[in-house]
Amino acid sequence: MYNKDVVSMKKMNIKKDDNILVSNNLIDFFNPKEVYVPLIFKASLNVKNKKVRKGDLLFFNDKQKIFSPISGELKNIEILGKQKYLVIINNFKEEQRKKINKKSSLKKEDILDLINKYYPTFNLVKNSNVLYFNALSDDIYNASNYFIFKEYQDELLEVLDFLREVFLYDEVKILLKENEPDSIKIFANILGRYPFISLELMPNFYPIANKVILERYFNSSLDMIDTYTLLNLVFAIIHREPLLDCYVTVSGIDVKPVVVKVKKGTRVIDVLQKLNIDKKEGRLNNVLNKVESLENLVVDENITSLLFFPLKPKSKACISCGKCLRVCPMGCEAIFKKNMDKCISCGLCEYVCPSYLDLRR
Repeated sequence: MYNKDVVSMKKMNIKKDDNILVSNNLIDFFNPKEVYVPLIFKASLNVKNKKVRKGDLLFFNDKQKIFSPISGELKNIEILGKQKYLVIINNFKEEQRKKINKKSSLKKEDILDLINKYYPTFNLVKNSNVLYFNALSDDIYNASNYFIFKEYQDELLEVLDFLREVFLYDEVKILLKENEPDSIKIFANILGRYPFISLELMPNFYPIANKVILERYFNSSLDMIDTYTLLNLVFAIIHREPLLDCYVTVSGIDVKPVVVKVKKGTRVIDVLQKLNIDKKEGRLNNVLNKVESLENLVVDENITSLLFFPLKPKSKACISCGKCLRVCPMGCEAIFKKNMDKCISCGLCEYVCPSYLDLRR
């Protein structure tokens, strides 16, 4: 049973600019001069000397493991913004450990051991009989998911089926928007091999991809994994190695659209230099999420798109129109700074504000 109040949110559509194209082109950027590996809380250093190979375990704590995305030599510790990073100089040799031989079949304990070895961050608590794969994106110009689906379609479904068996789910549902025919086609063409996996098409409204909104839509808490969680599991279970690459969509006004497959830890400004983009103002992961500076951004799984737009006009005084109150999916009163603990930072209040105020939490 769907929540009718949330279904009515389909009126909140983000208007697409016809001057901005969605990419149908994928390129690789695997040769940054250096990468920035984030230091994690209470981490133990696993490096015995300054030289590292691609895929070497660098840091670990009781919940997380960080691997080197390149082979090279440790340089120093640098701070970007408030985050400390270990800088590694690339030797461009792609040296790595010998891969583990794949087993023809995997038992439950084998799968759990591989997840713990390469992706211990994963934590799935079973609360229902259905596992949802949230393959949605709220970024109308983002093509990163499409290229991930296209390259790993069989492996994604294979791992979803592994998870269904290991965690004893009755079925798996893949959530896609009803206006994403290309992604729908990718999965629909091979779903016949997986009788316990099906597609569930969602209405095209913003911000339907947000887990909080999805749970309100379904009137229930959901056992759910997102695209990068599933891709990490694909690499852990099938490839027997950590995921070391990310997909980043780059587009915008007067920007040639492209999806870049890039090493984790590459600075965003190096990606822009590679693409000959000299713009310094942009939006991160969504047309509504303005970024004041790209200087401190390092590519990881939280960066899926970079969009460039003309600078918005300067803020004016509030005219008490109430648009921000009517549009908020969480019932926040941004202009009065009330109920802001519920804010999911979707940016809708700023999107509709005629005075261009910075309203989100």
